[in-house]
Amino acid sequence: MEEQEAEGGDRAEGGGLRGRRGGGGRLHSASAPDSPRPGSPTSFAQFSRWVPGTNGSLEFEFSTREPDGLLLYTDDGGSYEFFELKLVEGAVRLHYNTGGGARLLTAGRGLHDGAWHRVRVTRRLEQTHLTVDDEIETRVVKSLNHEFGNPDTNSFVYLGGLPLLLTRQVGNRLTLPVVTLEPRFAGQLRGLTYTRGNGLARSQNMIASQVSHSLY
Repeated sequence: MEEQEAEGGDRAEGGGLRGRRGGGGRLHSASAPDSPRPGSPTSFAQFSRWVPGTNGSLEFEFSTREPDGLLLYTDDGGSYEFFELKLVEGAVRLHYNTGGGARLLTAGRGLHDGAWHRVRVTRRLEQTHLTVDDEIETRVVKSLNHEFGNPDTNSFVYLGGLPLLLTRQVGNRLTLPVVTLEPRFAGQLRGLTYTRGNGLARSQNMIASQVSHSLY
């Protein structure tokens, strides 16, 4: 996947990003006044590749008033493995494939209440865990390889939406092409962190974005 040029997006309180729905999701400074502003159907935030190995996790926090929207997407570069996190009617749904076929996990309810909620996806060999606040859902999927993709070919991790160039590119290598049809997230996101099997956690910095440049 082609990396997008960083556009210097505004950082929200706690190192996060904020988005609004006004014809689409939008990311902007959390210091903005709580008043309607026109949104953009092209907003996204791009982060480094996630390579959890056989044991690893990623987590972040979100806050929104919208019941539906794409939270996170990453894949193996166009083969068959992917992780898609989205809000569906106020619940977090994980759609994923780690080599044993596509599976779904759903946790939480009424999460579009404007409060902050923590989401964690954890890989433990054949087990995949979805944790939303204090609720944990788990599936076991048999597969020949417990690794997620490859560090050289995995896509970047996208929060809130995908780059417009990627969604319109002919012959793009998205493993889950229908992800481009998902509504973009409208709200705030912060604290994306990757943890490896050895327990070492590392906060991730945004490397590219399409967000508001306005300083409120």
